[in-house]
Amino acid sequence: MKTWIAGEVLSASDLNAEFNSILNNGEDLAWPATKAKDLDGQELILDSDGDTSITASTDDLIDFKIGGTDRTSVGTEGFQGQGDILLAIHVFGD
Repeated sequence: MKTWIAGEVLSASDLNAEFNSILNNGEDLAWPATKAKDLDGQELILDSDGDTSITASTDDLIDFKIGGTDRTSVGTEGFQGQGDILLAIHVFGD
């Protein structure tokens, strides 16, 4: 895959090479996932307006953002609520 620089001319062969890269590596770009995805600490946005997400930008800590604000985290110590978040867990039996 080529890194393009502003002002470079895109030739037909360059364009075809980029399309071939996408077609040959499609599983890295698409869902359903066919292999593990490494987000490398980047945010996974879950809704259409972009204010609900999951991030793991710090080692061993997952942050859940709802309405644009971090609401809860899960780390090695368990759940850590922020603000007035209520965590309800329901266990289904047989």
